[in-house]
Amino acid sequence: MRMVAGERDVLWPGRCRRFAQSSGTSDGKSKFIPVTDHSLRLNHYLGARDVVAHYLHLYPESRLFSGKAFILGGSFANELADVPRGVTVGDLSANLIDAMNPMANLLRVPSKRVALMADWNEKLPALIDAAVGQDITNISGVPSWFLTLLRKAIERCGAASVHDIWPNLEVFFHGGISFEPYREQYARITGPARMRYLETYNASEGFFAVQDLREPGSMLLLLDAGVFYEFVPLDQSGESYPDAVPAWEVEQGRTYALLITAPNGLWRYAIGDTVRIESADPLRIRIAGRTRSFINAFGEELMVHNADRGIADRFHFPGFQKGKQVYEMLKASDVYIMPSVSEPFGISPLEAMQMGVPSIISKQSGCAEILHNVIKTDYWDIDAMADAIHSIITYPAMYNQLREEGLREVAQITWDKAGQKVIDIYNKVLNR
Repeated sequence: MRMVAGERDVLWPGRCRRFAQSSGTSDGKSKFIPVTDHSLRLNHYLGARDVVAHYLHLYPESRLFSGKAFILGGSFANELADVPRGVTVGDLSANLIDAMNPMANLLRVPSKRVALMADWNEKLPALIDAAVGQDITNISGVPSWFLTLLRKAIERCGAASVHDIWPNLEVFFHGGISFEPYREQYARITGPARMRYLETYNASEGFFAVQDLREPGSMLLLLDAGVFYEFVPLDQSGESYPDAVPAWEVEQGRTYALLITAPNGLWRYAIGDTVRIESADPLRIRIAGRTRSFINAFGEELMVHNADRGIADRFHFPGFQKGKQVYEMLKASDVYIMPSVSEPFGISPLEAMQMGVPSIISKQSGCAEILHNVIKTDYWDIDAMADAIHSIITYPAMYNQLREEGLREVAQITWDKAGQKVIDIYNKVLNR
């Protein structure tokens, strides 16, 4: 907080006037990451240029620059009571948009005023107003935010897909959370043959990697973007003096906790992410999760961990529930999750949707074949589930979308209709 207050030469030479508010880790408190002029120039903006360069290398026939970029960012809303004059604190994306070269505004929408709005309910229609009618060729942002926005744009325009609104849209540069829970939903509102996706690893602490292959799943670590990387074996994560290895000594197939030293004043800083080495040369990684996820997922360790984080009061183990108890519990819930390894059908998500509760289900469940207005993840992907939960409870527009569309969808699922489908099948067979 000394840097936020204006003190010079604390972690980096000079005075820093920009800070990215980032969610906390083990203590639940927010962190305020310095966004220095050096980090903007040597890391964040250089990383953004690398994204475009890699995309154009993969798709030289691209018409990316024939239109505009639709960039969805955050705001300068923050939890600090007294921010000094001339200092900005907020989302990293808000800082990047605010500090962007004015010439770049000619190639993107929306305007800075709209992009930095804090009220999402006011911002959402303003974003659609700014983008509809423009020749959009690429979009950039967090998958959960953009999914809600694109659905609203389709509804506003009476379109069947986003390409009816922006016929030249060709790529979504995404990051921030796992894309997998949203991949199927994006496929339903885009033309799969016309839409491409490129993953980025751009965190509040820095821009670290970009997908450089057409196949998703790994990202090329940016070794020339002002960041020195160290990798800590998982069995030493959290130790005071771990045996960290540099980038040129990592082993393919191993998972490490990531340490960075960067031009924003973070020195050997543990960002809390774990990465799996997919290729050592060139160095490609896959985000494996958070270091705090690598704990005993069963029994007392988990209980103690929850209590230590001060969230034990938010988790209840009510035991077997029946009849009215089920509906009372669902009515008191913000999100329903069914992370089943295997479920022949699974009636409980329908009960949750019937009560207006946004739902997350595993792709391996039987009901995943018929339900559309839910978020689907692999049963083992706890980080994707966490991202989905966070998105639903954080963004009212997304919550309302899943709630309202879920209610409409489940109202159309009846035993009569299911029975009629079975009768129709028999009739079709017998008529043959």
